[in-house]
Amino acid sequence: MILRYAVLAMWALLAALFIYLAIANPQPLTLTIFGSQLQTPLSLILLAPLAASLLAAVSTELVRAPRVASDRRKLEWAAQDAKLLAEVKSDREKQLEAKIATLETALKQALAKNK
Repeated sequence: MILRYAVLAMWALLAALFIYLAIANPQPLTLTIFGSQLQTPLSLILLAPLAASLLAAVSTELVRAPRVASDRRKLEWAAQDAKLLAEVKSDREKQLEAKIATLETALKQALAKNK
């Protein structure tokens, strides 16, 4: 959990740095892409990877979330199964103890009648 917050804090610091650089550098930049020239603000070039990484992180989390929830649910079910098994075992032990007590009482009564 601490690692998750550390990564989040580092990402926030990098995002703040990129946003500051984008605000501080609004001048246009000429890019040559596939032989054609494109005028674009430097801030767009700085913020595009930031937005792409945010999109990738969010989509990864959205894909991972159902699996994590399913794993958590399976662990809860396993815990409930173990608890139920312990209760059934305990109930079975109580039944056997009651039968033993009944048999001991019957044996004592039978021995008392024979005297």
